[in-house]
Amino acid sequence: MDTVKTIMNSETFISASNDVLKIGALLLGGRLMSSGSITDQGWMRSTALLLIGFVIYHIIVRNIINPSDFVDMTTIRMAIDDIIKFGLAFIFARLLSTKEIASLTDRSWISQTSIILAGFAIYDIIFFKLIRRIGTFSVFGYTLYTISDVFKFGTMLVVSRYFSGETLNDPTWLKEVAGALIGVGLYDILSQRRFRASVSIE
Repeated sequence: MDTVKTIMNSETFISASNDVLKIGALLLGGRLMSSGSITDQGWMRSTALLLIGFVIYHIIVRNIINPSDFVDMTTIRMAIDDIIKFGLAFIFARLLSTKEIASLTDRSWISQTSIILAGFAIYDIIFFKLIRRIGTFSVFGYTLYTISDVFKFGTMLVVSRYFSGETLNDPTWLKEVAGALIGVGLYDILSQRRFRASVSIE
């Protein structure tokens, strides 16, 4: 019993749980607002594999590669951290899905993944400081953390959509984005206190 309690209170477990639940809320919110079904086998499988990718990252990679050990500037460190975390999660999910290392060289997949990672980096390097200036703004006692996450994923979705050559005015896509960001925001509001010790944007 003590072993289970220790594992559940460990930094790795808390961080992995936070990412899995947050990304799960993002994907679920977007799916609910789109025309797709959450019981679709293909969507469920791809979602599960991506979330497993994040778990693998936290268990295996995070303890080996931590940008905080090498980079002092907050925004650059955040960008590197997101690129490594999401990049490796996508790679793990791809490998689990295809069972072929060669699939990582698929140009379409590389392009799509690179655009998504660029979206996170753009937010971290350019927009994060602007969000921090909001400072004392508060909604139900929750401040920068929730606002930062919503803008972060929003930036990623807009950047990836724009650089994929698709229109930003598509009503279906806008509904999906709204659902995804609502999912992230609600998750943060409901669980921020629980995971506060594991995630910091300072």
